[in-house]
Amino acid sequence: MSFIRTKQWEKINEIVYSINEKTKLAQLREDFLRQLTTIIPYKCAIFDLGRVYNTRIQYFLPVSKNIGEEYLADYYRKFKWAEPSLFFFSRSNSNVFRESDFINEKNRFKDLFYLNWMCPQDIHFAMSTNISYEGVYFGSINLWRDQEASDFSDNEMEMLATLNEHLSLWFYRFYPNGVSKECCNEGTDDFAMRYNLTSRESTVAQMIGSGKDVAEIADALYISESTVNKHLYSIFRKLQINTRTELVRLYLGYKETDGADTNYNVAGEE
Repeated sequence: MSFIRTKQWEKINEIVYSINEKTKLAQLREDFLRQLTTIIPYKCAIFDLGRVYNTRIQYFLPVSKNIGEEYLADYYRKFKWAEPSLFFFSRSNSNVFRESDFINEKNRFKDLFYLNWMCPQDIHFAMSTNISYEGVYFGSINLWRDQEASDFSDNEMEMLATLNEHLSLWFYRFYPNGVSKECCNEGTDDFAMRYNLTSRESTVAQMIGSGKDVAEIADALYISESTVNKHLYSIFRKLQINTRTELVRLYLGYKETDGADTNYNVAGEE
């Protein structure tokens, strides 16, 4: 069993404090990967978002470090589901694992992912973790090192697992219904992303927040009042509220403290 040392706990506490200070998803991921190098050095990294669709995880909008655009695109188009770690990625629970724990050196040199994606980038060792909480899946963190560096240690796995716990809680606090590719598109209201609202549901929520009633919303959007009420029912269910008054209070309160986050720069899979 590996133990986290006192100096490492000090660094972990700094990172956890930084996580809990964040209200914007893009900033959280960028800063986390930058700070992570202070306790777990790596050569390349990907911090992506994900959502479970029909038992399969769809990944999108990765933030990457030291990975070229072509390799990043190939990772999702060709190799994400060909990795030896497929079994672990397919499980919607938080875990940390090293590739070397389930593929030996002899088999590694027969693996297409290693030969065609890792070797050209001069990377050899891998460690990954899934981010989820209460059955809601949010994404994954993937780290790589070159062969001259040592493999990721038990101590580093334990530190990543500790940080994962805090990341998972942060995601669940801000996005209790999970994240989706639609809600993360550039220009999307962060309120909609947090509660996984569709584009139309977001529009209806904004109009309710601005004081419009059902009839006014129906006229403005050229839809029936019944359709507006269907959207409201879906919004209430996702926000776990029961009335328009609660929606107004929640929406306006959120806008006063957070605002929108649209800083996503790297495209994920199509």
